[in-house]
Amino acid sequence: LSLSLSLSLSLSLSRSLNERLFAELLKVLSTPPMERTEWELQRLLLWTENTKAENSHERGFPFITGLPTQDESDVRIEVCRCMTLITIEAGKKIMKQGDKGECMYIIMKGEVEVLVEEKGAERHLSFMGLGSSFGDIAIMADDPEEQIRTATVRAHEHCVLGVLSRDDYRRHILRMQQEAKAEVVRLTSTVSLATHFLMHI
Repeated sequence: LSLSLSLSLSLSLSRSLNERLFAELLKVLSTPPMERTEWELQRLLLWTENTKAENSHERGFPFITGLPTQDESDVRIEVCRCMTLITIEAGKKIMKQGDKGECMYIIMKGEVEVLVEEKGAERHLSFMGLGSSFGDIAIMADDPEEQIRTATVRAHEHCVLGVLSRDDYRRHILRMQQEAKAEVVRLTSTVSLATHFLMHI
């Protein structure tokens, strides 16, 4: 076989395997969260950590890979357990600027367009694709006035989206962040006390 044909067959096989794995993962995300097995969650986590968008050299979904590893925390698994699934047809709005945010989204397939509404008109900001996430700003806030969507997001093509609710986000991710900050404060305090002690020996 020529090199070009070998590469073509390899890419075709890789694409086929990815599509089959993606179909399996859609089934997992379509089942009730508490019915998902640990093996299924591990498969889903592995996919989000290693999937690479077309024309990208980076692997993984930043929102997932940015969380602590399993050695440090079970947050990644819990996110995969809690995530639900929706499909959106091209042209449909996923969220609207000014609405209250109740969840965030992770793009599992497809591409969305981000727009800002100014003086009654929509202005294009960017496109986002596989692995990107959006909508988290509104669900992070405690103040109701800050829980408002800052942009409109519309499906540029048929999309499959993972959805994480405000309650699940705050239960797992916000709590983890708060615990991490508390640990930093504790360590800083310990170092300060030790430094003070050494200076007065």
